[in-house]
Amino acid sequence: GQVLDDDAMGKALEEVNRKKREGLELRPKLEEEKFVKPFADNRNVGPRLTPDWTPEMLDEEGKKRGRAQAWARKARAGEFVKDPYEMLAIEGAIQAYSI
Repeated sequence: GQVLDDDAMGKALEEVNRKKREGLELRPKLEEEKFVKPFADNRNVGPRLTPDWTPEMLDEEGKKRGRAQAWARKARAGEFVKDPYEMLAIEGAIQAYSI
């Protein structure tokens, strides 16, 4: 409501200023404000999942991925095949030796 008395308004203002100086809450906290999200208390000291990316880092990462995709595309097209009869299957005694 509206305060008509100047003395009551002055006392209320003094009380607010005193609470601000002491760092006290001006009003009681709501139940929703008291809720703490799980794992939001900064006690998780594990490694960060996402680094602080800069535009230069993003550009470099994009170039790396582009080169890798271009290489994979060329490999799929058969550009790097030197021997058309080459097989990846290792047979017999060589297989035992390679393990």
